[in-house]
Amino acid sequence: MTSAVTVTVVPAPSITSFVSAAGTITAGDSVNLTAVFADGTASINNAVGAVSSNNPNSVTPAATTTYTLTATNAAGTAVTSAVTVTVVAAPAITSFVSDANTADTITAGDGVYLTAVFADGTASINNAVGTVTSNTAEKVTPAATTTYTLTATNVAGTAVTSAVTVTVVAAPAITSFVSAAGTITAGDSV
Repeated sequence: MTSAVTVTVVPAPSITSFVSAAGTITAGDSVNLTAVFADGTASINNAVGAVSSNNPNSVTPAATTTYTLTATNAAGTAVTSAVTVTVVAAPAITSFVSDANTADTITAGDGVYLTAVFADGTASINNAVGTVTSNTAEKVTPAATTTYTLTATNVAGTAVTSAVTVTVVAAPAITSFVSAAGTITAGDSV
């Protein structure tokens, strides 16, 4: 009497790649995770669930999160791969103002200071001002009315802007100021 048993051999699962479309995102944004795998089924932790090979899956982590892909074959053999998505705060501009006395208006030839207060990023002002530091005044001397735009950008590339227009007016001019007579007698008017 003989007895036989069949042993089925299946390929080991393999993961070719597991990537995030962006390594760093701004809080509130989404990013796609794409897994390429073979010879098994796969899932991603952190509430993503079952995934298909080479099919993007959108995630919106509230904080920096490491996602782990697990691919498992019919024999229960599993392989894993992980990717971390870093979450950063959005840039914020608290204020962007000039120190011009009246309605951001200056006289031609005068200078004015622009002060930007911002957080969670780096910032620059256009019109040849360049990179600025938060809460540090930058002097500008526009020859004509000019709109200055502040752009603050975080490491994820998210940008916010604010603008201030400095109006330039001509200096007052006195064309003439004369007396009808250069010399008068005491008591006379002129």
